[in-house]
Amino acid sequence: MSDRNPLTETVMLPHMDEKHWFGPENLLGLRYPLMIRECGSSDWRKGVRIQRTESELFAVELVLAGNISLTQDGKEYVIEKDMVFLLRKGSNHVYGVGPAGFCHKRYVQIGGPILEAMLGELGLHERDFVRLTSSAHLGMLMKRASALLREQRGDSLPQLSLLAYEILITTANNAVGPSYPPSIASVIEFMRQNTHRRVTVAELAAIARLSNAQFYRVFEKHVRMAPLKLFTLIKLRHAAALLRHTVKPIKEIAFMLGYEEPAYFSKQFRQIIGRSPREYRQRT
Repeated sequence: MSDRNPLTETVMLPHMDEKHWFGPENLLGLRYPLMIRECGSSDWRKGVRIQRTESELFAVELVLAGNISLTQDGKEYVIEKDMVFLLRKGSNHVYGVGPAGFCHKRYVQIGGPILEAMLGELGLHERDFVRLTSSAHLGMLMKRASALLREQRGDSLPQLSLLAYEILITTANNAVGPSYPPSIASVIEFMRQNTHRRVTVAELAAIARLSNAQFYRVFEKHVRMAPLKLFTLIKLRHAAALLRHTVKPIKEIAFMLGYEEPAYFSKQFRQIIGRSPREYRQRT
């Protein structure tokens, strides 16, 4: 069974060379901590464009030829050959054919209760794309996943679960260098470790060893987002994970994330995620 949610807009669908996902008879696949839910390959031509709001899926998409224009949570990229873009769960994204006018790509959708933790451990949680040293091995793993899903055999489930791990690890291990300068990477890691409190631009600038003005300029250049806006986004993604995977009261989650006023937390959550915390929990 796929993790797909309805598209809010589709101008034109791509031509699918192959597409495979779990049928209802294979719902036992959902018991695995990580599982490939859907995979395939497709050819995209000019005019193809897909948009999702509050996406319910996580996908690893490998560009084999041409390029893709991606906007995810307000940040814009052109994803070239031998690059991977990551469609994150809970994100607002739109993607379509890039300047080349065509794209051929492979993709896998991955789900499971430890997905967010795994992405965090591998440094992929806040990544929108990864440039690979080589795409050959990742492409082979994706082909293998397609072959297993095509068979729709219950005894393939353990192999698909292991492939999910290997695809994520291969993506992280084959990344070409860090996506940010060390000073900015250290600030983002500090943000991830301090979602329980408030921070200031001055505090973040001190970690980067830059003046406030220099830090703000360098951060926006590399991250394409204001520092405190990213910090709020990290907090609310953490909140969304807690709403999905725990039964903690909303007020307690707000306090855990450094919000003194639960009403303000709910207001920010709705502004960024598009639903109130209560609505989000009920619909996930």
